[in-house]
Amino acid sequence: MMTLRDAWRELLRRPGRTLLSLLSVVIAVAALVAVSAATATTRQAYQQVFRALAGDAAVEIVAAGGGPFDQSKAEAVEKLPGVRTVLPVVNRITFLRTQGKRAKVLVEGIVPTEAESIGGFNLSAGDWPSEANDIMVDAQLADSLSLKVGDEAKLMLSGHGLRGMLRTVRIAGLVKPNDASRLLQGGMVLAPVKRLQRWVGLKDEVDSLHLYLDDGATAQTVIDEATKVLPPELSAKVPAAQLGLAEESTKLTQVSLNLTSTLSFTTAVFIVLNIFLMSVGERRRQISILRAIGATRQQILVMVTSEAALLGVVGAALGIPAGIHGGRLLSGTMAQMLQIELPEQPILRWPLLAGAILGPVLCLIGAWYPAQKASEVSPLEGLRPHVAARSRGTYRRSATAGAFVFAISSVLAAVCIFGLAPMWLAIGTVISSLVSVVLLLPALLGPAVRLVTRLFSRFSGFPLEIAERLVVRETGRSSLTVGVLFMAVAAGLGTSNAVLSITQDVHDWHDQTLTADFLLRVMVPDTTVRNSVSMPEELDAELKALPGIARVDTARAMTAEAAGYDCLMLARNFKLYDKLPLMAVGGDGQRVLKNLQEGEVAVGSVLAQRAKLQAGDTLQLQFGGETQTLRVAGVVNDYTAGGRMVYIDRATAEAKFGVTGVDAYLIDTVHPTPPELTEKLTALAERDGLLLNSFAQIRDRVDHMVSGVVGGLWVLLALGLLVGALGVVNTLTMNVLEQTQELGMLRAIGMTRLLLMRTVLAQALLIGLLGLAMGAASGFLLAATINLSLASLFGHYVHFALRPDLVALLLSGALAIVLLAALAPAWRAARLKPIVAMRSE
Repeated sequence: MMTLRDAWRELLRRPGRTLLSLLSVVIAVAALVAVSAATATTRQAYQQVFRALAGDAAVEIVAAGGGPFDQSKAEAVEKLPGVRTVLPVVNRITFLRTQGKRAKVLVEGIVPTEAESIGGFNLSAGDWPSEANDIMVDAQLADSLSLKVGDEAKLMLSGHGLRGMLRTVRIAGLVKPNDASRLLQGGMVLAPVKRLQRWVGLKDEVDSLHLYLDDGATAQTVIDEATKVLPPELSAKVPAAQLGLAEESTKLTQVSLNLTSTLSFTTAVFIVLNIFLMSVGERRRQISILRAIGATRQQILVMVTSEAALLGVVGAALGIPAGIHGGRLLSGTMAQMLQIELPEQPILRWPLLAGAILGPVLCLIGAWYPAQKASEVSPLEGLRPHVAARSRGTYRRSATAGAFVFAISSVLAAVCIFGLAPMWLAIGTVISSLVSVVLLLPALLGPAVRLVTRLFSRFSGFPLEIAERLVVRETGRSSLTVGVLFMAVAAGLGTSNAVLSITQDVHDWHDQTLTADFLLRVMVPDTTVRNSVSMPEELDAELKALPGIARVDTARAMTAEAAGYDCLMLARNFKLYDKLPLMAVGGDGQRVLKNLQEGEVAVGSVLAQRAKLQAGDTLQLQFGGETQTLRVAGVVNDYTAGGRMVYIDRATAEAKFGVTGVDAYLIDTVHPTPPELTEKLTALAERDGLLLNSFAQIRDRVDHMVSGVVGGLWVLLALGLLVGALGVVNTLTMNVLEQTQELGMLRAIGMTRLLLMRTVLAQALLIGLLGLAMGAASGFLLAATINLSLASLFGHYVHFALRPDLVALLLSGALAIVLLAALAPAWRAARLKPIVAMRSE
């Protein structure tokens, strides 16, 4: 029985080939660990944000569409079976200012006498609030602002019927949250909920009610019972129900990363398959001798799979650390793209487990067929002279399987294009379609090689003719190598052109939507809370009075519910515009603007796609306990809140929902902008603790994010081509070994070393040209298919943007890498001594 030591010794007999195989496994494992860690970390970050707001509550009562409601309307839920405690919830994101310092904070209302309300905090200094303006501050925030118990600070608070103001508060105590996720929003400030209600003008209203249940009670049972006793304007749901908005924002990134890691896995499987096919072919005599002296087929099967498992274990051991480092880099990139704060250390528990399993599984999948072929070698068969040609029946079976997989993939692609399948199935469809082409390659290789030879025969002549015969003779091995290159190029071109199409669409949206010169806001836009603090309304008059101001628009963002979906409702003064400041999808922008001004709403493309809405339809919009039926003015492209947006004119929002307050001012200036105006706006922002950004700065930030995406694309393309180069080196090295006698004979009858090198390089050229040509054609088709499939994700078709410069650079670079990879086998062939080579078997 073969031991692991024997398997390791067998791998070390071919160090170069083993190293190349190992690199492909390492790349696949590292990609999976990095992608899994980044996506898990991002998902957990969003979940932590909502847990910070919801605590350990199992159920929450909210107004339909969000917004505050009268607490007395939900008194009946306190008597429901299984409900232990009902706590009012009021929270606001604002700024805490002290001694020239400012910090973004989440002000949360608490009930100090209720254990559930303060159970997530440990008192580290001082005492719970007792005086009229007492607050609690988390210790980490207090340390950063140099605050201690007894100090005074200022909170900017406003609300219904109140103007924005800075309220003087006293630090009564310091707390440490039990859950670090509560710090993700920048810092925590606690105040008695009754006091916070007065500060923001809510009277007896609350943002929501949190229900804590008895042991054994289930959330769904309580939700069902609460629905029976609550008025229609209130609903019961799990606290994280709003998470759908956040997941819409991360979906595209996760799909792209998962596609990349899956492609790495599939390509690595083909590399391992090629490697072990070569190994089994080279060891036919050894396997026959083992069979002749009594080794069973089962033992031969175990021998090959043991080598594969060992290779997978070592590959996983090396790939996991690389994946951990890559996960940190990917997490940082996603934090920048999604504008969220992520933990410094990525989530690694499940990614590490997946990486540890992936390495051996990958190698075992790749080695399964070669192991089966090895176990079928009879004692006498391997002792006969090696015959390279394979039966036509085998090619027919491969071609039949490829045609069948391709047909299934085509049907699934159509299903994905029409939005009838989840995105994970779209990823599987991409992979299966590429695999189907690889299965068809053995049947197509001969005609394709002859065609390329005829096209380039005048430039290469005799070496190319010999290379043609050698490539076709080893049809299986050559097909696998062409297949690896094909997959690398097709995936590279397909994903890169698709992502670049998306980035161009983002730029177009940015240019049409963000048209003002300055944005004055109270905080970074945040869709995770229902009510953001409003700015002082007197700012409107102050801004309009500044010389150089051409137009001042206002924006107010609110979490609402549209057609049963959570969304973000944004109120703007569209009457100020003569051109739609949004990107209309498939409609007349001027008509959409006119309809908005007359009281209709514009719907984000993703929300429109989910709710099956189009211009002229009616929409049930809920906010703050009010439900209104509004007509859809049109569908607009939007990358805010994952495309689940509803735009409404400010006058309509005030009349229908009683919306007041301002989250941001969009300021247009005369051109060129007077320098003194920028100074005055900056001074005004500093006076009231606001944030001022020029739209040039925002555009630079978008460009920087897009540059990061494009840079990541080049890294992925380079990795794909590196894997392809590994396949070329393996194939040509094995070809040179098997062709030693023939090459020695050619040298003996007068072929020069240079001509021999050209013959080996011509083989690389044939393999490279076939892989690149097929990969380019499939890449364009794949990119167009991805763009069509993205319509179900974005709610609108993203126009295909072909980048000839990218295509030319990728193909020329790939061909150069292939030829460079062939230099070592070519040099080895040129150094063969004719007499020694002719004696080899």
